[in-house]
Amino acid sequence: MPSVLAARAQVNQAAAQLAGAEAQMKPTISVESDVTHYLNDRYANSEQLDRTQYSAYVRVKMPIYQGGGLTANRDAAQYSLDAATTAVRSAQLEVRQQLSAAQNASVSLEQALQIQARQQLLTQKTRELYQQQYLDLGSRPFLDVLNAEQEVYQARFTQQETQSQLRTLQLDCLYNTGRTRQQFALNNQSIQGVEIQP
Repeated sequence: MPSVLAARAQVNQAAAQLAGAEAQMKPTISVESDVTHYLNDRYANSEQLDRTQYSAYVRVKMPIYQGGGLTANRDAAQYSLDAATTAVRSAQLEVRQQLSAAQNASVSLEQALQIQARQQLLTQKTRELYQQQYLDLGSRPFLDVLNAEQEVYQARFTQQETQSQLRTLQLDCLYNTGRTRQQFALNNQSIQGVEIQP
């Protein structure tokens, strides 16, 4: 389900953008330290202060007003997250619809294959009967024998075409359920230097 995976990746990206936008609206508190060491005695208040001075600061930084830019960034990130979440639902719905359509078509094709197999048996029996009538009795025209032969091959061709359509639908079902790599045993395999991960 690559479309669903791609949509979920967009949700993760939008959630990260929203978290970043919300973090920009909160204050930043930091602790800073400083060490100053004078090499000689020529500094301010040298009689009262040591040559090495230590200091620590607590810094609070917060954007107070930026013309609504921070709120607009947060709202845009929220809308982006909502749109990405909707895209996931839409992709999941589309995959379910495609899977349902493929399954229904697959059932229809399997029934058609059964009918075509019976039709092929009947055309083969008809061909054999026409050949027997032509060869043994001479009561059947040669054109009827050729037409019966053509019907046998047409029935085989139709059956093979239906088999091909059924296999294509089965591949669509595998794709829509996300089991293609598993079915072809591609998980954790390296193909042309690229490792396929589940």
